[in-house]
Formats: sequence, structure tokens, C-alpha cells
Amino acid sequence: MAIRKPKWNDKYTRSQRIVMWDMTNIEAYGFSDANLQRLTYSKYYNQNCFKGGVFVQLCGWLGAAELWPGGVSDSDYNKRE
Repeated sequence: MAIRKPKWNDKYTRSQRIVMWDMTNIEAYGFSDANLQRLTYSKYYNQNCFKGGVFVQLCGWLGAAELWPGGVSDSDYNKRE
């Protein structure tokens, strides 16, 4: 029985066990360009922001994945990341 999806095994080796994975945001100022406003606005956070994945491993190591515009949903982020 698989505990996690195979894509996680490709992304992290057996020695890099991920204990917790979550999404977080970094607040961004309001952009004057309408396209940037639209791309970075998150309905969930109700602000312009950038999103990134963060994780903790058993050894206590903290890590982060790439930042994406706030308009991307968490589900889409995990599919593409």
C-alpha cells in the first residue's frame, strides 16, 4: 500500500522523508499593472501575494519550493510543481 503518490518518490529520495507539506503566502504590494494585479491576487488570502510550498523533514530540516503568483490554486501548484 502506497502512503504517498509516486510523484513524491521521484521528487524526494528515501533519505528525504517529508513529514509535513503546506502552502504559505508572502504578501506583495499592489501592482500598477492590471495583469500583475490579476495574477498575484489570491481570493483565499484576500490580497496580492506569492505562494510557495514549505516542508519539514524528520531530521528537522525545513525547506521551501519555488514561489508562484497568488492567483494559482494550491491544487494547481502541487500538480505543476
